[in-house]
Amino acid sequence: MEDFRFGAQLYSVRSLCQTPETFRQCMKEIAAIGYKGVQVSGLGPIDPNEIREVCDANGLTIVCTHVPYDDLKDHTGDIIQKHQIFGCRYPGLGSMPGKFYDSGLDSLREFIREINGIAAKLANADMRLLYHNHSHEFQRFDGKLAMDVLIEECSPDIEFELDVYWIQCGGGNPVKWLRGRSSDIIHFKDMIGTKENKNDITTVGKGNLDWREIIQACRDTRVRWAMVEQDNAVDAPEPIRCMADAFEFLVQMGCRP
Repeated sequence: MEDFRFGAQLYSVRSLCQTPETFRQCMKEIAAIGYKGVQVSGLGPIDPNEIREVCDANGLTIVCTHVPYDDLKDHTGDIIQKHQIFGCRYPGLGSMPGKFYDSGLDSLREFIREINGIAAKLANADMRLLYHNHSHEFQRFDGKLAMDVLIEECSPDIEFELDVYWIQCGGGNPVKWLRGRSSDIIHFKDMIGTKENKNDITTVGKGNLDWREIIQACRDTRVRWAMVEQDNAVDAPEPIRCMADAFEFLVQMGCRP
């Protein structure tokens, strides 16, 4: 089986992607690093046709996206059309709205019913809904992990875009979850401790996650793309440098962009 690839989650450099001009420059820099695939997320109001044109011009495949929940629910047809322009089969939901995980199993199951309906519409257009986890899915409701409930009760039309940082943050083992429930697309993100005795996001390769084991788990399962994300890269003097450092680390680990 062909080895998985890694790409750039553009949410990491969202501050550089708010206008057509800055987006065009940012994609030149992302491509110059060596990335070949991107996840469209956190961009400003840029026409989908222009997004596709800029990505094509820089040799960047739009692998997947993150889309606001209300747009997925209330404007599914528009989302399908946009992704057809992108040439992308994987619309993603970056986070479950808080109202669904604040009130136990009943509200969680209300969410599941809604996204199952959305996923069915996307499947009719040959698309797969990605669900991206955070740590709140590792709450226990009546002794059961919310994440387990999602996996058991969500439609087969939904794939889980496992985020290794947030699994670790929720008290899970990223390698075990990847081996137990991998999907076509996941998120690479690294974790480091702070002097305040908390966890924080850092550049992939500069934290404490076991990347050798994580990478091997991706190779042993069905993962096709791992999208590199660093939410707080936009707070760094040079967000692009964070993406470049992650790229260099993953190449050194034998990964393929």
